[in-house]
Amino acid sequence: MKFEYKILEFQDAGIPHKKILEDQSKEFNALGKEGWKLVSVIPVGFAGMVGSSFFTRAFFKRQIK
Repeated sequence: MKFEYKILEFQDAGIPHKKILEDQSKEFNALGKEGWKLVSVIPVGFAGMVGSSFFTRAFFKRQIK
């Protein structure tokens, strides 16, 4: 079996807002319809000179036919 992979990154705005979660759910559902399977989700933090940024990375895979 061969697979292809996709990584999406979402910026976290602190407390998750319902609208953000709904948008992400729609995007994840669209990917699922295209055959992508969510494999893992990890938080990523970055501290810069101006401030901190926090992201969530979502890893997907699907089988290549």
